[in-house]
This record gives sequence, structure tokens and C-alpha cells, in this order.
Amino acid sequence: MEIRDEHVDWAVISRLRDMLRDSTNAEFDITQAYAFFSTIILWTTQRMRTQSDDGPGDEAARRFHERMQKQDFGQFQMRREPHHSIDGLPAPEPIAGAKVSEIMIAIRTGLAHGDGRTVKPLHRKSPTGKVTLVGFHIPWGVHATIILTGPMMVRFGTWLADEFILALRGDEDRSPQRDQRTLSFINEEVKNVREKRRITVATGPGSRT
Repeated sequence: MEIRDEHVDWAVISRLRDMLRDSTNAEFDITQAYAFFSTIILWTTQRMRTQSDDGPGDEAARRFHERMQKQDFGQFQMRREPHHSIDGLPAPEPIAGAKVSEIMIAIRTGLAHGDGRTVKPLHRKSPTGKVTLVGFHIPWGVHATIILTGPMMVRFGTWLADEFILALRGDEDRSPQRDQRTLSFINEEVKNVREKRRITVATGPGSRT
């Protein structure tokens, strides 16, 4: 399917969003979700901070940035499930007052300027001793840590992509109509991920995902 030059910003993100949704069905589901989520973060964060003024696309990107500066990040933070530990990390404290734009920039910095010294894997150990890769974490500041589990990357990445597409397509002034399919998908996939983690038989010291 063709992508026209004037549609490239939102059209690429739309496709990445759909692939992020489908990543939970992949063999290496966590790593694949991380790849699509990372690309969405890098693209949208770079675009929203544009300094150019070459047309309505740049204006829309800056308005998107302004909205992300007002949007609380709290709803996307990981919630610790009972009876599970994650890679020895303490339960993450809520990042009080953090805005979505701040977290986007922090994740973008960790991805673009970091490597294995900055981005670390997260593993979950079940009561039976099974160890599974469940995500990644990135340091933020001196004491805070941004936790990127599979469901969180799907939830945050899908929401962020939807908001970006609405803004860049010129639909920003319309009240955001939450795609019911997106909401249903997120709820169902969170359930599926938890169920898959519960029934997967450990094949070694860690998952291949």
C-alpha cells in the first residue's frame, strides 16, 4: 500500500502501531514489542520537538508536544503483580507529577544514547522458579527507573501512536474518539500475556523472547 510523502509521519506510525498490537503473538514477543515501541518513541519524540516552520505538519507536531507536556504519565506506570519479583528490582515508586513528554524524552535518550549499559532486561521469577523475560528498564535521573513490560509497551505505545496520528492528520480539534477496537485489544492482550506467562513451561534459565 502506498504512503504519500505528505502522509509519511502518521502513516508510518499507524503501521508501527498495528505491528506493536500484533507483537504479543510473536515467538519473541517482548523483544518484538520493544522494537516497535522504541521506533514509535524515537519517531514521535523527535518529530514533536521540531524547530522548523515549513507547514501545517510542523505546527501540528508542536501542538502535539504541548498536549504531551500536560498529560500525566501515571496511568501508564507498571503495577506490581502479587507473588512475583522482577529481576531483584524494588517495587517502582510512582513518578510523581511526571508528564508524558518527560517520559518520552527520557526513554528516547536511553534508547538513542544507550546500549547494554543503559537498557537492562527484566525477568520475572514465578513461585515455581520459572524465569521469563518480561521487559526492560531504563534509568531516569538518579533514583527513578522507567519499567517497560510487554503490556505497558503495548498500552503506552498504542495510546501514543493514536494521539500522534490524530494530531498529524489534522484531526486534533475533534474530540479523540477512542477506537473501541484498540481498547478491547489492550484489555484482551494484557489478559493473554498474563495467561501465557502462567502456562508456559520453562525451557532453561530464561525465555527466548
